[in-house]
Amino acid sequence: MKKILLILVSVFILTSCQSHDFNFKGDSENWYAEVLTQKNGDRQEQSFKIKYEGKNLEKVKNKDITFSFQSDNGLQGQITQKLSESGTLESNSPSSCSGCNFLNKESEIVFTIEWNGEKEEFILKN
Repeated sequence: MKKILLILVSVFILTSCQSHDFNFKGDSENWYAEVLTQKNGDRQEQSFKIKYEGKNLEKVKNKDITFSFQSDNGLQGQITQKLSESGTLESNSPSSCSGCNFLNKESEIVFTIEWNGEKEEFILKN
């Protein structure tokens, strides 16, 4: 009986300590993107980092960049922000959803980015 109890307690501790944080990454011809998700109770928070890796930073810095994302669990959104002088965008505060289907390590995020009349789409994976 003590062995069974010890095994159950060990399994509970191991499963409760599993990380529910995932870092989805991907790139295209001109862009690199990361979406970090963190599970916090019944909420999942997302933050992002985008970097322009193309050859003409002068044409895109300080310009509006629109990006959208959609995942297999229904997570979706669209954001428009100005690209920094260094060619990056980062979330200032994470967005979150409550009661949504959480992303997991097998999830994929379809990432679409639009700038200066151009558009690229690529997949972010954990």
